[in-house]
Amino acid sequence: MKISTSFAAMMVTLAAAAASTIQRVVAVQQALQVGDQICVEGYVMDFFCIERGTLLDNPSVATLEEPGEHSIHCLVDVNSCVTSPFEVLLDPTTAGQSYQRGWRLDDEAHAMAVQLAQSVGSCSTCTTKDAENDRHQNGFRAVMLATITNLNTEDSSLPPIIAVEAMEDTTAYDAEASSCITYFGMDNIVDIAATANDDKTTSDMIDVDCDEAASSTERALAVGDRICTEGYVMDNFCIERGTLLDNPSVATLEEPGEHSIHCLVDVNSCVTSPYELLLDPTSPGQFYQRGWRLDAAGHDMAVNLAQTVGTCDTCLDDNSSLFTGGHQTGFRIVVQATITDLNSDDPSIPPTIQVRAMKDTTAFVGGPDDNGIDSSCMVYFGDEDIVDKALSSSSTSSSKPGCGEATSSSSSSSFLDGLIVDSNTANGQKQRRNKLMKMYLAHGSLMLVGWGLLLPAGAIIARFFKHRPHGLWFQLHRSIQVVGLLVTIIAWIIALTQFNVFGDTGLNSYRHGVLGMVVMILGILQPLNAIFRPRLPTAATGSKTTARIVWEYYHKGSGWLAVILAIPTIALGTLSLPSLDEQKQFQIAYGAGCGSILLFFIAYIFYDKKTFVVKRNAMTTKDASDDNDKDHHKTQQEQEQARSDTFP
Repeated sequence: MKISTSFAAMMVTLAAAAASTIQRVVAVQQALQVGDQICVEGYVMDFFCIERGTLLDNPSVATLEEPGEHSIHCLVDVNSCVTSPFEVLLDPTTAGQSYQRGWRLDDEAHAMAVQLAQSVGSCSTCTTKDAENDRHQNGFRAVMLATITNLNTEDSSLPPIIAVEAMEDTTAYDAEASSCITYFGMDNIVDIAATANDDKTTSDMIDVDCDEAASSTERALAVGDRICTEGYVMDNFCIERGTLLDNPSVATLEEPGEHSIHCLVDVNSCVTSPYELLLDPTSPGQFYQRGWRLDAAGHDMAVNLAQTVGTCDTCLDDNSSLFTGGHQTGFRIVVQATITDLNSDDPSIPPTIQVRAMKDTTAFVGGPDDNGIDSSCMVYFGDEDIVDKALSSSSTSSSKPGCGEATSSSSSSSFLDGLIVDSNTANGQKQRRNKLMKMYLAHGSLMLVGWGLLLPAGAIIARFFKHRPHGLWFQLHRSIQVVGLLVTIIAWIIALTQFNVFGDTGLNSYRHGVLGMVVMILGILQPLNAIFRPRLPTAATGSKTTARIVWEYYHKGSGWLAVILAIPTIALGTLSLPSLDEQKQFQIAYGAGCGSILLFFIAYIFYDKKTFVVKRNAMTTKDASDDNDKDHHKTQQEQEQARSDTFP
C-alpha cells in the first residue's frame, strides 16, 4: 500500500543510512515531510516522565528502558503526567538498546489517547474502576493512523508532531502481522525503514523494472486496503429509482448535483437507504458511477456532516438564516476509508468502505482550501485520490527509465474495473432500476385494474343495473367486487413491504400513501360489513327495519366514497413515478384507458335498460288477457322488481 509521493525519497535516504536504531529514526524523520501519512505503534509515554528520566510511579525504573512498567493510573490520573505532552516510543531493534522518542501527539491526539486508555485500563478515571483481569494495569500501547503536522526541525530535542486520525489499543496485541497491517491495512513506518536496505540496493530502487511497477500500481484492491476518495453522496433509493425524488425530471446519475440536501437527510425514503459515493465522469456525456457504499457508521457521519453544512429541516438553525454558506444541493465529501467488503457476490453493489475521516467538499473547488493543483484528498489527508491513482498508473510506470511509451488511460484503471458499478453500460443502467421499477409497475398496474376499473364497475352495476330480473345485478356486483378487492390487496401488500413513503412528508408519494391507506381500509370494510348486513323483511314482517336502512346508507356511502377518493389517489400515484415518461404512460392508461372503458360500460347499461324495458312492456301488453290477470301479473312484477332493486 503506498503512503505518500515522498516515499521514494525516504527509501533512498534509508538505503544509505547506518543500521543503528538512532540513525534509522533520524533517517525516517528527515525523509518524511509535513502532510505525509504514516502508521506508528508503540508505548504511549508522558513527556514529564521522559524528561525526569525515571517513572514517577516507580522511580527505580528508567523511563526509556522499561516503559511497560508505567501504570495507566499514573499516565491518565496523575496531574503531572496527564497534563504534559504524550509521545509514542519506538521499540529497540536489539537487546540492550533503549526505547526511542518517535512521535509527539498533538492536543487532539493526546485527548484521544487519554480516552482510549481510560476505556481499556484500570485507573481512577477509567470507565470501570474495578481492577478486572482483562483490563490493563501497566504499559499502555497504541497503534495510530496519523499525519505529520510539524517536523520540529528548529528544535532537535523534540520528535515530529502528528495529528492522529484513528487509534487502537495494542497493549495486549500479539498477532503475527503488525498491528498497522491488521488495523489500517498499511505498513508501520519504522518497519518500512528497517526493510529498505534488505530489499533493494539504492540503484535497484531507482531503476525499477517496468513490469514490476505496472503490477504494483495496477493490482486489484482488496479488503483492508486504505483509500482516499471524493464525490457526491447519493442515497441508494434515488439511485435505484433512476431519477431524483425531489426532481423527477433529473436522472440521478446524470446530475447528482441537483439533489437537495433536504431530500438527502430529511426525506425518509432517502435517509433510511444506504449512502453511496459517486465517482465523477472522466469524459463529457458519461454518467457518474457508483463507486463506494458507506457502512452504517459512515452513513451517520455523512448525515451529521450534511446537517452541519447544509440547509434542511434537520440542519443546524444557523444554516438557513445567519449562515449564508449553507449548501442547498449537491452534497460532496472527501473520505479516508478502509475497504471492508468488495461485495463480489453481488455485482450490483459497489464495495463497502469504513470511513475513518470525512470532510465537506461541496464548495471545495474555488474555495479557500483549493490551491488549484492538489486534489481534496491531498489537501485534507495528504493522500492521492484512488481514482487519480487509477488514471495515472500507466503514465507513472512509463515515466521510469526504459519503460517506453505510456499506455492508454483506458487500461490504467484496471484495478477499479469490476469493483465500481459502471452506470455507462446498458447493464449498469438496468441494474440500478430493475428491482424498484418492477415493484412500481406491479403495484401501479394492479391498482389501476382494481381501483381504476373493477371496483368502480361493480359500484356502477349496483347503482344502474337493477332493471334485470332475478337479482342479476347483485350476483355481478358481488363477484366483481371480490375479484377487484383481491387484486388491490395484492398491490397494497407490495406497497407496504417494498415502499417507505410515510416519512416523506410534503411529497406526492406521502400524500399518495396516506390517501391509499384510507381507500384500502374503506374497501376492506365493505365485504366485512356486508357479511353482517340485516336481512330484508319478508311478506310477514313488512317494511325494512331501521338497522337495515342505516346499513344500506352506510354501505352505499362508504363504497362510493372509496371509489371517489381512489381518483386523486391514483393521480398522485402517477406523479410519484420516477420519470416523466412513466408518469405520462400511467396517466394515459388511467385517464384514456380506464376512463373510456367505464364510460362505455355506463353507456351500455343505459342502452340495455332502455331496450329491456321496451321489450318487457311489449310482452306485458301482449300477454294481458283480462283485468284480473293483468292486475295479478302487475302485482307479481312489482314485487319482483322491488326485491330486485335492493340487497338480499
